[in-house]
Amino acid sequence: MQKLARRARDLLGLGAEPLPDLVALVEDRLGIDVAVEPLPEGVEGLSLRLEDFALVLVRSQPVLGRERFTLAHEVGHLLAGDAQPVYLDEDLVGRGLPEVRANAFAAHFLMPPDGIERRLGGRPIDGQVACELQDAFGVSLEALLWHLRNLGLLTEAQQEQLQAAGPKALALRHGYLAEWRASYRSEPVRHPPARLFRRGMEAYSQGLIGAERLASLLGIEDVEGFRRELEEAGIAPAAWPADTAPA
Repeated sequence: MQKLARRARDLLGLGAEPLPDLVALVEDRLGIDVAVEPLPEGVEGLSLRLEDFALVLVRSQPVLGRERFTLAHEVGHLLAGDAQPVYLDEDLVGRGLPEVRANAFAAHFLMPPDGIERRLGGRPIDGQVACELQDAFGVSLEALLWHLRNLGLLTEAQQEQLQAAGPKALALRHGYLAEWRASYRSEPVRHPPARLFRRGMEAYSQGLIGAERLASLLGIEDVEGFRRELEEAGIAPAAWPADTAPA
């Protein structure tokens, strides 16, 4: 799967640089619809392929790095041909071949060895460097340390020591508190597939659907507040649907 990850990066012209907006990359460059939802505990992700249509559904996570890894993991299933038509991931630590392959793809796609070596510049990996790499590649500390260990850049003892310290303690100790806070969210989010959202906005602008449908797509409960936000942004239907017209 390292070869598949490298080939995917080469075909997309990504080089060995970090991937800041992974959702946009997967949707716009790979043509795979992405949905992020607050799924029930025990369901991490799902990949689906039906003829020319491909979809990845990812559980909204408080740790953004884990959410990104799950997304890359599911893309790995699709590119490897595992999702025929549906592949459900209850967790990402299964020992079967598809899970091992998808994890390897995600690690190499998000953290290409060449990019890591370039940023290391021959430096040994300590807490400071771990924080730097974690922030640069947008991954969780656990995923980073496992990948570094598999690349032979960390010993088992070093991996366990850094993992035991934990991401917050390392961030506090090495001046990465702002970055650590930015990598966490307090509430789950919803991200509908971009193409579905664009069709929804177009239908709303044409007066074919009301603000309730659009708000539901985004998981927004305050429909009136959302309608006001749309109006303030200059977005309003050409003709209000009868059931949603303002009084």
